[in-house]
Amino acid sequence: MMPVTCSSVGRQARLPVRRRGSLTHGNRTHPRFPNTRPIANATESLREVQSNWTTTDSAEVYGFETWGAPYVTTDASTGRVVITPRGDDEFRGDDNNIDNNEHNESITIDLFALASDVRARLGSGGPLVVRFTDIALRQASKLHGIFSNATGTWNYGSRYQGVFPVKCCHDAELLTALVMDGFRNKSGYGLEAGSKAELLLAIAVMTRVRKETTYQVMLLPETNTEVSSGRKKENKFGKHEQTPDPLLICNGYKDEKYVRLAFAAAASGVTTVLVLEKPSELETVMQVMRTSDDDTETTRTTPALGIRVRLGTTHDGQWGATSGDDAKFGLGAFEVLQAVSVLKKNDLLHKLTLLHFHVGSQVSDIATIKEAMREASQMYAELCRLGAPMGFIDVGGGLGVDYDGTKGGSGLGGGSSVNYDFSNYANDVVAALQDVVVRTGITPPVIVSESGRAVVSHSTVLVFEVVSTDNRGGTVETREGGGAFDDLSSFDLDRDGTDENALETAKNPKPLTLDELRVLPPSEFLLHNFREVLNGLRRENFLHATRGDDGLGNNTHKGLGNNPQKPNLQEAINDSKQFRLEADRLFKLGIMGLENRAEAEFLFSKCRARVFDIAKHEHNKNETRFLDLRSLQKQPSKWYHANVSVFRSLPDVWAIGQLFPVAPIHRLREEPTTNAAFADLTCDSDGRIDEFVAAGNLATNRTSSQRASQSSVSQSQSHSAHKHSSTFLTLHHPMADEPYLIGAFLVGAYQESMGSVGHNLFGSPAVVSVTAIDNGGRGVTVTKETRDEKEKGVEGVGDESSTQTTDTTTPRGNRSSQITFQTCGDRVSVTVTRGDTNADALRDAGIDPVELSAWVAGDVGNTTTDERNEKKHVSLAQTYEDVLTSSTYLER
Repeated sequence: MMPVTCSSVGRQARLPVRRRGSLTHGNRTHPRFPNTRPIANATESLREVQSNWTTTDSAEVYGFETWGAPYVTTDASTGRVVITPRGDDEFRGDDNNIDNNEHNESITIDLFALASDVRARLGSGGPLVVRFTDIALRQASKLHGIFSNATGTWNYGSRYQGVFPVKCCHDAELLTALVMDGFRNKSGYGLEAGSKAELLLAIAVMTRVRKETTYQVMLLPETNTEVSSGRKKENKFGKHEQTPDPLLICNGYKDEKYVRLAFAAAASGVTTVLVLEKPSELETVMQVMRTSDDDTETTRTTPALGIRVRLGTTHDGQWGATSGDDAKFGLGAFEVLQAVSVLKKNDLLHKLTLLHFHVGSQVSDIATIKEAMREASQMYAELCRLGAPMGFIDVGGGLGVDYDGTKGGSGLGGGSSVNYDFSNYANDVVAALQDVVVRTGITPPVIVSESGRAVVSHSTVLVFEVVSTDNRGGTVETREGGGAFDDLSSFDLDRDGTDENALETAKNPKPLTLDELRVLPPSEFLLHNFREVLNGLRRENFLHATRGDDGLGNNTHKGLGNNPQKPNLQEAINDSKQFRLEADRLFKLGIMGLENRAEAEFLFSKCRARVFDIAKHEHNKNETRFLDLRSLQKQPSKWYHANVSVFRSLPDVWAIGQLFPVAPIHRLREEPTTNAAFADLTCDSDGRIDEFVAAGNLATNRTSSQRASQSSVSQSQSHSAHKHSSTFLTLHHPMADEPYLIGAFLVGAYQESMGSVGHNLFGSPAVVSVTAIDNGGRGVTVTKETRDEKEKGVEGVGDESSTQTTDTTTPRGNRSSQITFQTCGDRVSVTVTRGDTNADALRDAGIDPVELSAWVAGDVGNTTTDERNEKKHVSLAQTYEDVLTSSTYLER
């Protein structure tokens, strides 16, 4: 069946137009945000692209297919990024097979159209966290399906049951959707908590799901602890299996209140497992258990127990230091024996049902998984030998994400890629356990994993706008369509046309006699030599010298003028660096004025740009470039200022140098020409993104004509382009009539939960939750538009009549305000939660904004204040309140 493509969001809307400086829809100004900057409508006609650049070229540059498949791709007709929330529709439906429901055809969503619509509805240009719930559901279902295949392949006598670590993403609706989908596809998908707050959240979610579903009760193996099961089902290998109750795994350090909460959850019917992280926790658990035994309730309501073991296996990834003997959590072999002995003495060994380990996050090498599983499987068999009933083995997290799309071939370490996929991982886990089962004769345990990163990373995109650009490293703005020599209008020196004279001299340097050179001031003498370097780097000089003609087709061994040799690029770089350094020294000594220093910076910029241009177009493959040229060529030429906080929305970029795929989400039929890096809004030099996935820099170093003549690139050449990260991303020139929107992809794990709200007090961005609506009821609860709203239809992007808005008065201000609408023929629900206001950010820092307002408004009405100052103070108070309730990010 043909996919449903959402190229516009909401119903068809009239194109917003600017009238007298305000955003209007049709004939009226937007009622809520009259001063909002107009945002390009999703249905506007695309500009004619005057080149043969295609979305295929852009896909090569940004690597959409390598790291984004099957969820992220491009639309050749619009030149935009599109999201397919259900991927290739595999691993969906009952028993994790392809769902044959005729209503479940694939849906694709135009990301730029969605972001533009949401920005207009919010009346804000701030960043958006766009979460596609169905991607996370599919990833969890895919993992379950692949493990089911692996257990069949290895004839393993038990099942797989996943849990999601709450620390990865604290979004309550996403957690609910995951657990609910686990009931729907009968996988029994549960949650893992690592703190009291996370446990509170997990219990609430699982209680909510239990109320909306029906389970039947069965017992854990050889224990009296509750677990539930629905009807039996037959998988494709002919085995009958039960539909398990989702597990609540309680990890992390625990005090008495934590343990009591876990006991209360178990008493309410949530299948709970308390995992001992350190020896001292055992006494706390036994104290609460004794109290529970004194109650009238039976011991069937108490949680099962698990032990986290500290493995000796280590790995070399980003988090390798957290593995092995120096790991923060877990019990060593001696401590495990002590715990078993204590449980035996207190007649509690029958409660021990689970072994848990965690070798580390984002494990890059499958060999680490193999070694850890051998060790953990043997440890599990030993616990069985010591008399524990067991039944479950929790292999923890570590299942990695291929952020750079190289499948482990980048050489960048564990933070960027992995050399395995879901199938490799599942087969190695099951095979290791099956070996122990066959060798020792133990009952095969249920396999539990806490794979969070692999489940939610692909589900979330951070969309932000480039609000301005700035040249990097003393460079001078080069206008779009200009050549190596541009005007100096950005200087506006206004000193008798010195800037224009400098430009003309650079273009056509007038020969000076020796007498004229001798009387030149030091600064002018330096600039004269600098201009000579730039003049020698004319591209026609290079071409003529290479061909051996005078530019008119006449053969000559002299080349051009008295310069028979082509320009030496390394020498030009060396001279430019030296002259730039001397100019700085002359300025410091007061010998050179600001105007001459500005020209020196201009000349340095142009020399470097010309060297790079010649090297890019005329490079001889057999020629080895000097190190200076190679290193300088890797540097970005521009800063693209982004309306986002790296510390708040991409903390791993700052903290551990994590690579996330970053790419524009539109204009993909236009060739990008600017090598740039991103600078965020914060007043911190670390607030930047300047390392990128080098998916296809090979493409950016070829012109359109070169691509036409070299249309096919060998697989080995293509692979070599993936071996290193890049210090720049090749981007388009932003335009005045359309916002330039960038997407940071695969950011669904940890970024929101670990973001630092306190840095410069930038708050949480707006969150956009996108969920497909099935006739079968898949997904989270959706609030639909009322009948009146459906009859009215959407009159324009951002029109209040198109949305159902709920503004709840809470201590969080606008944070609880939501906008809900549907798109794709009412088959996709979009819920927008407004981002933090400045008042919210202040509250997060422990500051009462109401008190601050009172301080500012304190003198209003003071009789000792004259009327003029009174008006000024009233104006300050009003402006203060207005900004207090606005977004922490830039508003246009």
